[in-house]
This record gives sequence, C-alpha cells and structure tokens, in this order.
Amino acid sequence: MLRTSRASYFLALFLALTIARPAGQQPARSPNSIPHDTDGLKDCGSDSTCFLSALEDGSAAKVRRTRSLAQDGTSIVETSYAQVSNFTGEQCTYFVRLESLTVTLTDEARARLRQQGVTDAEINAIPDLAHQAVGTKQACVFNRSSLITLMRRWNQDQTSIEDFMRADHCEGDFAPIGSAFFPRTSVTHTERSWWLLTTGKIEEAEQELRLAFIADPAYELPEAHRRMGEIYLRQQKLDPALAEFLKAVELNPRHNSAWADLGRAYALRGNVDKAAEQLRRQIEVNKKNGLQSLEPYSLLCTISNDGPVERTVETCEDALKRYQGDALVWNQLAWTYATSKDPRYRDSAKALEYAQKAVSLSEGKTSEILDTLAEAYFVNGNFDKAIETERKALELSPDEASLKEGLARYLRAKNANR
Repeated sequence: MLRTSRASYFLALFLALTIARPAGQQPARSPNSIPHDTDGLKDCGSDSTCFLSALEDGSAAKVRRTRSLAQDGTSIVETSYAQVSNFTGEQCTYFVRLESLTVTLTDEARARLRQQGVTDAEINAIPDLAHQAVGTKQACVFNRSSLITLMRRWNQDQTSIEDFMRADHCEGDFAPIGSAFFPRTSVTHTERSWWLLTTGKIEEAEQELRLAFIADPAYELPEAHRRMGEIYLRQQKLDPALAEFLKAVELNPRHNSAWADLGRAYALRGNVDKAAEQLRRQIEVNKKNGLQSLEPYSLLCTISNDGPVERTVETCEDALKRYQGDALVWNQLAWTYATSKDPRYRDSAKALEYAQKAVSLSEGKTSEILDTLAEAYFVNGNFDKAIETERKALELSPDEASLKEGLARYLRAKNANR
C-alpha cells in the first residue's frame, strides 16, 4: 500500500544521496556543463505564476521559491533560485541553485528511521548535512512543453519524479531515474523500486526488487519483500502476496507496516479472523516503535462487519476517536446503526449523522456510501430522500443488483404510506 507522504519521500531521497552510502563515498555527479545566463532575465521575485508565464512566452526569467513539506513528523523547508533561459527551438535550459535547506524531525519520525536501519548518529547528522547541501547547482535541458507541464504541477504543489522523466534530454543532477540524479552507487534497489512504483512502472519495480534480494543490505530485505507483496496484490496474486508479507515480518517482526499489509491480504482472501489478528499485531508493533499509525484501526473496523455487532461498534468507534477522516469508518458505523438487529445498537439519528459525514468525506462519489445514506434516510422515515439518494448511487453503479433492490424497497414503502 503506497502511502508514503511527499515529505517522507524527499527525506528518503535526501538520506539516499547523503548518509545512505559508505563513509567518505560521494555519488558520481555529471558536471553542470549547460551554460546559463545571468543577465537580461525577467526578475519574477517569488512569483511562480510570473515565472510560468515567461516560460510559456519563451522569455528568459528567474524566480526564488520557498517550499515547505510537513508530514509524518518530518518538516523540510527549502528555498531555491531557479531560472529558465537558452531557448533554442523547442528546447530550453532549466537551472536551479539550492539557497537554504532545513530538515527537522519529531521523535516519531526518528523512531521510523531507526526501524529503517538508520543509526542515531546518522539521524543527528541530518541538519548539518542539509546545511552542507546549500549551494548545490543543478541543470537540465527540457523540451519547453515538458517543462511547462512540470511548472504547472509545481505551482499546484503536485510535482513528482514522473515530471522529470518527461524531459527529452537531461544533464547534470536533474537526470531521470537511472542516471546521475539517482546514482546506483548511493540508492538501493529497494529504494529505486518505490520511485518506479509511484510512476506506475510495475515491471521495472519488480525487476529492482529481484535485484534487491541479491544485492541490497540485510536491513532493506524486509521492506523489499513487503513491496513485492504489494506488487502481487496489485496483480491479484493473493498467495504469492501472503508469502512475501510473511517473509517481511519473519525478517523484521517490528516492521512498521508489514503486519497491516499481511492483514489486508488475509482479508482479501476472506479470512477475517486471521486478518484481524495481524492488524492487532501491527497495533502492538506500532506502540513498541513509538508510532501512532492509524491504518490498522481503520482496517479492523472495515473488516469487522462479519463479526458480532458489539465488536464492530467498539472497533469502529475506537478508530474514530483516533482519526475522523476515514469515510469507510463512518460508513461502517452508519450502516450498523441503521440495520443492526440488536436494539441496543439501532440508532436512526446517529445512522443519519454518520452516513452524511461519510458522504461528505467521500464527496458523494462512492455508491456504497450513498447506499448507506439512503438506508439511513429510510430508517428515519424520509422515503423521498432515500429514493433520491439511492438513484444517485445507481448512477455510479448502474449494474449493482443490491442498489436496484434497495430502490424498489424504498418505492414500495413510499407507496404503502400514501
């Protein structure tokens, strides 16, 4: 399950290019051989929109931008100088110089890095390494249309490695995956597999992981097996996925997400009890690691529907106490409160409240959640709203038989109460 945050990604990249290599070894870097102008540039100050407009017009320009990334206990603040120049036909030069870089870590982020095999000495060295990176110069020749796409996404805070791979020809440190920007001497096959997965290159990622099993250091292997399991899940190969996740937890019983993935695989096989067992193991592992991952709680809730109703309510309400942004948790509880055969857990008012929250979080784009809201309206006696909502659900899933049956039931109820 690829949920690595942008902040975590850039920290991983930073570590790979600095501390994740033998002491004294520096990555081979191509020279910044592309000339860049220093005079006659339109000065956009810190206005990225101005910079993009100049690029679209084919005009040389410069800009200073500050980017802040904060997630999962990692905070990165970067200020850089960038310019675009040397327009030749459909190509131009993009040049950037790092002017400041600050990296700070919470105790939780430090714990996560320790689980990934980073030593305390390396963690403590991160602020100094960030400072040492200041002044780094990077350059790339882009097709102008590719760079415009990149800058548009950058201005929307959506830049990804895939954008850099769109360049037809790069030099210096802004080369695509496999060249100077990600030198094999400093990035493991396991790390490269993640970048390939994020750009949808599943076959290449699988090849990197097979190399990881041979060449990567031992501390990387649990994560390599976990990622291979993720690939098998995407391919709907449940048995090989289970084998990979089991290998990951065997190699590292305190892995910070492999137990949850193992639980997810068991759930997909229909073994709910076994899935719940793995998710509870993940919760315990997270506590030992000093992490507060919320995913196991949400997964426990969403697979609990087949068990006793009291367990479902207890598990899902516990998940909500920890995190209120998961639409599926609100939906599960809403359905339980609307349909439970146990009168202790029938609560039509709460069913409607929770279902509306689930629809809001899912932006009304999930038929299953709209179906729950329709049921909540129904148990509250609002047949018109139930019919209207179920029809919206059917627009999203027109072939779903249960939605058609629900709509027919609501129509019958409305007719019977005329």
